[in-house]
Amino acid sequence: MTKQTKNEPKFTPGPWRVERREFDFCGNCDISVSTDELLIADIYNDDVPGMANAALIAAAPEMYEVLERAYTALWDDGYMYNKSQKLRADISTVLAKARGE
Repeated sequence: MTKQTKNEPKFTPGPWRVERREFDFCGNCDISVSTDELLIADIYNDDVPGMANAALIAAAPEMYEVLERAYTALWDDGYMYNKSQKLRADISTVLAKARGE
């Protein structure tokens, strides 16, 4: 097992996908979010909010990557612009939360 650094995400890498599955024993559908090898989440509500929630969950790894790039892009040759200080702090907080810190 490889050792992770503090700022490395601990979640399952993407891509994650959404699939609708039917269960014959009760006639209901559920929605799963998974990778090729791992189930990430089951959502037992296949209505519009359920699908929207599944899509949001499935997009999490990509959103994390985009936020990391945005965080880095807010620096210009090592100098942080004043207008971006609050945004950069907010992004840092969200990225730490996503890493479980």
